Amino acid sequence: MAEAIHEILGGKVQLFQRPNSKRWHCRASIGGAQHRHSTKQTSLAQAKDVAEDWYLTLAGKAARGEIKTGKTFQFAAERFYVEFKILTEGHRSPVYLQRHRDRLDLYLIPFFGNKVLTEITSGMIQDYRIDRMTKGSFSKPKVGEPTELAKRPRNGKPPARSTLHQEIVCLRQVLKYARRHGWLELGREPINATVSEPS
Repeated sequence: MAEAIHEILGGKVQLFQRPNSKRWHCRASIGGAQHRHSTKQTSLAQAKDVAEDWYLTLAGKAARGEIKTGKTFQFAAERFYVEFKILTEGHRSPVYLQRHRDRLDLYLIPFFGNKVLTEITSGMIQDYRIDRMTKGSFSKPKVGEPTELAKRPRNGKPPARSTLHQEIVCLRQVLKYARRHGWLELGREPINATVSEPS
């Protein structure tokens, strides 16, 4: 099914829905970079209001020189996954591919998504580890809680060591993909730093 796109502000902002999601997201190009944002709204009218506020805030920051330019982690992650899915077809199970998608959607993109790739440091990656260790994973829904995974509360229990390792591997793959495309300089510290465990 073709992606439904609605434009506002004379085409400067596009609203769209991801497959299997009722929430609207928006995107816009500012300062030569594509920016994306979740409106967290299922109503198109409300999503348009949120998107307009988001764009005007972003444009103001750009005018003041407060926005770093370059590709964002989310931009790289989305393109990495398309390539990963194609190149591993027949070599990886659909379950493995879905788990990789979940790692990106549930934890990595929400944490790193709007960061320009050059902003991601080994310190930020360590902050990610701490976030996962202290906030835990998404819990099973209780009666009356949302069933959509991203809206569930996190349980505060540290993930298994192997789970966190797989997320760091996924993060490293995205950063290596970005480096191959010239969006991140060769030999940047975070690519190597992501594989090391805290001492």
